[in-house]
Amino acid sequence: MSKLLVGAKTGVQFESPIELSSDWSVKALPDLSKIILMRHVCGIYMGAVTIDEVSRTYAFGMATEDRSMEPYSGRNWRKRLYLEATNALIRLLS
Repeated sequence: MSKLLVGAKTGVQFESPIELSSDWSVKALPDLSKIILMRHVCGIYMGAVTIDEVSRTYAFGMATEDRSMEPYSGRNWRKRLYLEATNALIRLLS
């Protein structure tokens, strides 16, 4: 289930294709990329992944796209991109 979100500082509206738990937050940037932040239970941010919907790629941290990655395509590319980016961040931090 997607939900409409608004970037805190940018005011950019966007729709998240996946439901995130309460320990995750999403920030929208003016260049249409999104940063998904993962928080620890004590409130400290543990990691981030930047999703670039224009180039259909993601990179760890608050970074530009990962040039070694093939862009996502086909049906449901947006949902797969978000799911795989968040799952990759979980694996990286485990």
